[in-house]
Amino acid sequence: MDDHEENRDDRSEDEPADTRTVELMPLSDEQVVGFSRERGVDDPERLLEDLQRRNAREFARGPQDLIELCADWREHERIRTHRDQVATNVRVKLRPRKDGREPAELSADTAIEGASRLVLTSHVTRCLTNPPAIERAGPERAFTHGRARQRPTDSLAPDCRSRLAAPGARQAFRAS
Repeated sequence: MDDHEENRDDRSEDEPADTRTVELMPLSDEQVVGFSRERGVDDPERLLEDLQRRNAREFARGPQDLIELCADWREHERIRTHRDQVATNVRVKLRPRKDGREPAELSADTAIEGASRLVLTSHVTRCLTNPPAIERAGPERAFTHGRARQRPTDSLAPDCRSRLAAPGARQAFRAS
């Protein structure tokens, strides 16, 4: 019996179980093709061929990576740079819902600007409320604490705030 098993036998019932780390196995080529087909790719074999030709198969081995790759492929039908794929993914996620339940129309530029400001505000707030991060950055790089109490939507232009505060506005932009 090894040490691990001995330790487990000596443990009382009140102690938590051992921690287990798990990892998904990379998707096989067949799984990539099937998954891509389920995600709406018309010709998943062509997608796989393009991945192989560009030596990029490793970037399609995880489900979330493949979901985002498929979304970009459906729109552009080619493997693009990661930066371009991320930009497309953001635009897709900021589109109005298809069920027509949007209370107000937002242009793509307004939605991206609002999302960018929310991300920035969230990041700054996290930095300001995490003292070790402030200490690591040093006082010359730390932000003033007076602005950390703002709601994420306070940094939006007034016309954006009024449209986003409407009942049923997209949850990502709703004022808290």
